[in-house]
Amino acid sequence: MLLPPSLPVLLLPSWGLGLREELGHAVSAALQLHPASDPGPYPGPDPNPNPDAWVCVSVDYTNFFNSISRPAVFRALLNTPQFADLYPFLSMLYSKASPAKLWADLGVQMWDDILSQEGVHQGCTFGSFLACLGLQPILEEVAANMESGFVVAYVDDVKINAPAPVAHAAYMSLRELSRTLLGLEEEPTKGSVIWEGPGDVDVSMFPPTLPGVASRLLVDKHAGVYVGDARPESVAAVKAALQTKLEDKAGLIARLALIDSPQIRIALLRACASARPGFWMRTMSPSLTVDSATWYDARMREALSDAMLTPLTDHAWRLSTLPCRFGGLGITSALASSDGAHYASWAASWHNIVTMFPQAIPLAAVDLPISTLPFAVALCSAHRSTDSSLTALTDNINQHPLPSCAPSNPSIPSPSELSQRFPRAQKCFAAVVHSARWLDVFDQATPAHRALILSHSHQGANFAFSAVPSSHHGAMLPISYVTAAQRLLRLPLTATAPLHGSTCKCGARIDSYGDHLLSCIHCLHLRTGAWHDAIQHVVMRMARFAGFNVSVDSRRLIAPVYSPHHIPDLSLIHAAPNGGHVLIDVTTTSVTKGTALPAAAQIPGVAAQGAEAVKRRVYGNVTPHRVVPFAVEEGGALGKEALGFLLWCRKRVRADSPSFDLAEMNWSSRGFSNWAFQCLSLANAKGLGHYFTSACSCIQHS
Repeated sequence: MLLPPSLPVLLLPSWGLGLREELGHAVSAALQLHPASDPGPYPGPDPNPNPDAWVCVSVDYTNFFNSISRPAVFRALLNTPQFADLYPFLSMLYSKASPAKLWADLGVQMWDDILSQEGVHQGCTFGSFLACLGLQPILEEVAANMESGFVVAYVDDVKINAPAPVAHAAYMSLRELSRTLLGLEEEPTKGSVIWEGPGDVDVSMFPPTLPGVASRLLVDKHAGVYVGDARPESVAAVKAALQTKLEDKAGLIARLALIDSPQIRIALLRACASARPGFWMRTMSPSLTVDSATWYDARMREALSDAMLTPLTDHAWRLSTLPCRFGGLGITSALASSDGAHYASWAASWHNIVTMFPQAIPLAAVDLPISTLPFAVALCSAHRSTDSSLTALTDNINQHPLPSCAPSNPSIPSPSELSQRFPRAQKCFAAVVHSARWLDVFDQATPAHRALILSHSHQGANFAFSAVPSSHHGAMLPISYVTAAQRLLRLPLTATAPLHGSTCKCGARIDSYGDHLLSCIHCLHLRTGAWHDAIQHVVMRMARFAGFNVSVDSRRLIAPVYSPHHIPDLSLIHAAPNGGHVLIDVTTTSVTKGTALPAAAQIPGVAAQGAEAVKRRVYGNVTPHRVVPFAVEEGGALGKEALGFLLWCRKRVRADSPSFDLAEMNWSSRGFSNWAFQCLSLANAKGLGHYFTSACSCIQHS
């Protein structure tokens, strides 16, 4: 079957990994739609029984960025109207009068300059863009002469997809044009040729050193994705290749034990190690990734258990793999995310693929559910798994409360609906999967743990665990961090280990999770110490950044005239709308204490609400002034008044406020709201760790 040619697509790195995923999906779909059939037990005399079977020829160049012709690159720039206005600026960067210099170490402290006179500059922001721009006209010319098939490329990783004779002609044309017009030499040993189906394809016309010519490949790599075919030995080879890659990536996990700080270890585990398998989870069938994902998750769980000083239970592991905003530690589980990520990748790609290559991929979206092609079977299987998460979320058969970050109108399109574009599929589908997993974790938790999970799932409550620790901001003492994380995951607290199972002097049994110590009358005085003061300090800074005139009244020995019944922590002078003062009183509260637990396990924020009511009764009538009880639950949830005050401060903070010049500002706390939520969460976590350490000492020495 001859297909009209399709224009090539050149995918630039700056466009993101989404288009890189589209390249891999397009190649896989095209090959599976044009396979080499099995000649059967009685093959005919034709040496090429599959002349119409498509192959994918991968082309790579030797030293691409340093060898590409610079004049050709700038001719392409001038001939592209969309980018021609960049010429004056870029020609200055690549001026012959003052060429860029590299340095070569000749040994014995001797250095020599190497002038950058060809190719694109090493480290240049525009380097990949310019190199791709120079290659684009060549790809267009090659594709225009193809009677069927298409050409795609990710930077210098070029894929020619067509029947073998057409692909060979395009391959030879590409080699010649690249050499004569761009000065590039193709390196056959870095390329490959593969095809789908059980039959053979005559590829003898290609260079014999091209992998796949002398003997058919079991596994290949396309833009980083491991690909094969439906043969059992090929499936096994693809799985083995991915396992080897993840074992290499897991080297970072093994080296985390060299770091003393559990906070830094878990931050690296979350931000670096757990994110590494994501690309393969998105681009490869879950049936191919399940074994490697399970293995990688096991390595992460071991590392997390080591950092937490205690083995993780299954329930604690599932909670830790929820995002921080869902009350978890933000570790990404490769296994739990694979189905949703894979289906989202296809949902975001399918419309663009069939639009760019309608002749090469003639399968309509409505036919995906009934197709037997491996890619269609895999995406439909991933859809069923993701759709089951949607059902669990929307049904919510136990009517559990949902976290505020759960999607309000969730939906997952069926495969037959993928003719539409779903550019935000990854984010939307992940929210559904995480919400369903949150419900499962919540449903299996004890009442005390449910109360903690609800508190940690409040807006900004868990920001302490996404903070980037530095000398200026975010760093916590190891025992404080571990205690806060153990309390979150409902693990035995290391800080109070000497007391576990013993009897308190009040007569109650001391549990290993800290519930009793947070409510014992012999420890309540500790709440007005470091825990309270750390939160008060953050609130004071928030108020000052917002331009309020702040009086620190907690230092007073007697109550001020405007608050005769109780001394507030802070007073905002004449800040009320009627000109009165705003009296702020910071208070912390436990969601697991006996009086609050039944309601706190079902109603988010109810413990903070009760603490606010208590403070109002203490102050009584202070008209014309206003009392703002700044209540913070042990899980980090802010009371209604505290959250309202934070938002009030945000409205008053100017763009030139000193808060935006603070050393602790980084990518994890950009902007006033994020900074304030994170500082409050850190203060709460630090204070909680200090509280348990002090409570243990208090009980032991009383």
